Amino acid sequence: MSFDPLGVRRIFIDLPGHGKSDICEVLPPGMDVFAQLVMEALDRLDVMEYHIVGHSMGGYVAMELKRMDPRVDKVVLLNSNFWSDPEEKKIDRRRVAELVYRSKELFLREAIPNLFREPKANAQDIEVLIDESRRMEPDAIAYAALAMANRKDRSDLIMQRSADFMLIQGTDDKIVPKSLMENKLLHLKTNYAVIPNVGHMAHIEAPHEVVMLLNTFLAGKRKD
Repeated sequence: MSFDPLGVRRIFIDLPGHGKSDICEVLPPGMDVFAQLVMEALDRLDVMEYHIVGHSMGGYVAMELKRMDPRVDKVVLLNSNFWSDPEEKKIDRRRVAELVYRSKELFLREAIPNLFREPKANAQDIEVLIDESRRMEPDAIAYAALAMANRKDRSDLIMQRSADFMLIQGTDDKIVPKSLMENKLLHLKTNYAVIPNVGHMAHIEAPHEVVMLLNTFLAGKRKD
């Protein structure tokens, strides 16, 4: 937890199986499980109202928090989305859950560079991410993969409260393709920004642009 120069309280939470947080082995993999544990952490910190910025899987958790927790005001989906996986993607995630037990290092070496538009230009960032990911147990990676496969479509949330959401997209995101995102948004009017020459890691590839977008969107007041 920290405060920025304007006195805004910022809370960084390790999701289950990440950082110093234990995996929730006794609960079935699901974004609602992650969201409930985040809510409990915020309860302990006496948080009464908050915005949430979720990157990739964090965006899926953010959608559940918006659904479950009335304290949530604005939601930013950073290189993330709001729909459920098609069946072929679910199969891929189940394969990942099996692969990490056989060769976690191989999985990390293949998956993490693919998150960037230009892996060679971000070689140092990639090595840092691989090193951090090595600390995750295979159980934790598998649990997260299955939780993502099990998530629900939450388009209705954006349809109902479109002004509460912002989506930040990279033009070259291989995980959440821009063409697919724009097709999903055809009938959903919400805040949407595209950052050029960026992959799935906009906060690393274009940090200044991301910060400017966040500052502009989150500066507004809540409208009920």
